[in-house]
Amino acid sequence: MFESCPVLPGSWRRRAWGAVWVQTIALVGVLVLLMGGVGYWVLAGSTEDLLDAETLTPKQIYQVATKLLLHNDLEIRAKASAKLTSLGRQAVGVLKEIGLTHSDAKLRFVLFGILRPMDGDAALEVLENLFNHADPEVRKLALDAASGLNHPRAEAILVRALDDPDAGVRSVAAGQAGPANARSAIPKLKRLLDDPKRSIQRHAARSLETLTGVDYSDRIKRRRR
Repeated sequence: MFESCPVLPGSWRRRAWGAVWVQTIALVGVLVLLMGGVGYWVLAGSTEDLLDAETLTPKQIYQVATKLLLHNDLEIRAKASAKLTSLGRQAVGVLKEIGLTHSDAKLRFVLFGILRPMDGDAALEVLENLFNHADPEVRKLALDAASGLNHPRAEAILVRALDDPDAGVRSVAAGQAGPANARSAIPKLKRLLDDPKRSIQRHAARSLETLTGVDYSDRIKRRRR
């Protein structure tokens, strides 16, 4: 049987083997695409395994935070949050760095929530950084988070927001200043009584009344005439 098989010249054999390798590489490429990327599956599996580890290296903390905190599976997200919280001070430096530099604002807000009971100063630094975001919707969310902190740095965020170029952000800040007892906001709230947006004028007047006990609604009415 084998004697009947022709022996290919060396150059032909090399071409044949080359064709086999090309086909093999192509097949592997198709499998990788179908699986969503071999690297992804290996990384995802190994990262989830970290949730059961007793301690984590900084690199592993980074993996858990960036890969699992926004995972599609709510249970995995909850486990990742609990794991990072359990690490305490060990995780603060890495989580703070991600919170200050990551491109995903949603992840940064999640990290703010994790950092808050662990290290208040680190959490506030992340929140201050979020308030510098170009998207006014992100700045509004930062305001909402700051309004419940009862901290001078949180109040400073609110006072800055009263000068925000976006009317929506100014409106939220004007409405929150009174309930937050932000007395340092009083001078800017008085200026907002002349804001082009009537809704902002009303919010400012209500907050001023809360903070000073003075009814400013008549002043708004007189200025409209």
